[in-house]
Amino acid sequence: SEFISFGSRWKSLKNFCLGNSEGLVEVQLTSEFTGDLDYYKLHPALLDIATGSVRLAAGGNYLPFSYGQIIIKGKLPERIYGHIRFKNGYNNLQDIITSDIDILSDNGEQLVEIKDFSMRLTGEAAAAGIKHRTVGGNRQMDFSYLKESGEGWNKGAEGILNEGISVPEGQEVLRRIFQGCFKPQIIVSTKDIQAAIRQANYINQPGINDAVSTEDASKPRHPRPELDNEYVSPKSEIEKKLEGIWQDVLSIEKVGIQDEFFALGGDSLLLVQLHSKLKDNFETDIAVVDLYKFNTIVLQAKQLQNGKQVEELPAFREINQRAGKQLEILKQKRQQMIQRRGALKK
Repeated sequence: SEFISFGSRWKSLKNFCLGNSEGLVEVQLTSEFTGDLDYYKLHPALLDIATGSVRLAAGGNYLPFSYGQIIIKGKLPERIYGHIRFKNGYNNLQDIITSDIDILSDNGEQLVEIKDFSMRLTGEAAAAGIKHRTVGGNRQMDFSYLKESGEGWNKGAEGILNEGISVPEGQEVLRRIFQGCFKPQIIVSTKDIQAAIRQANYINQPGINDAVSTEDASKPRHPRPELDNEYVSPKSEIEKKLEGIWQDVLSIEKVGIQDEFFALGGDSLLLVQLHSKLKDNFETDIAVVDLYKFNTIVLQAKQLQNGKQVEELPAFREINQRAGKQLEILKQKRQQMIQRRGALKK
């Protein structure tokens, strides 16, 4: 059975080409639906297929998970191209695939810019029906899924992917890029732009952030919950600073550098708050989804210090096992309390 079923408007995939760390997708509305463009500046079918084609690269059941920023620069025409740049590679064993995507017009003009767009694996990785093969050491795609499904397969896709583009085609691409780049950029503000600049400058004044931190620190905090790992106090300055941020976000009295965020009671909403505070306090381009991997203070400190990849996020089954152990410990303590009360009554 199909992973996701779409209506006729979503049968708009024309072409998909995959390189080592980037992809290019062509999407076009059929003529019967082009009238929709009079009402939709960002047609959902075009945008869904252009961004959702990320899952074709990995060959798994992926669903949109989060994005960092979206900048809209123009209205989508009936045919668009999506230039996908993978930030952490792609394969059907990854839980999360993150990429930057540019939505382009026929002449290469950037219409929409999407940063840190992430899709998360769900279900069985191979259920999407895309197969991969390796030829001469280079990873290539088998487009039989698109051919068999009849989703606007263009026979030129496999040739472009496996052999590259010709010199005239490359020159035409460069011409379109140049044609679309040199246009004036307009900033539209819904309020007084000068007032907004003054407000931003005020927020960045010395002492303002300290006042906000003092307000966070005054909120009531709870004791650290019982965890499988022992409490390890922060040692470096960056670890101490991170501990304060975690305490503010989680409202916990003390946080060990090896304590996992979700084990301390964190959730996805609190993770977004933590990400915001990290961006405010450190010069970092870390994405929200990266915090699932750098899920302790010690891992975040290493990442913030040198930007190198460190230990991976433990598999979800391992987390579930630890949670099960914690639950079992609580049950045992509860049983011991019941037995003690019974002994006192006798």
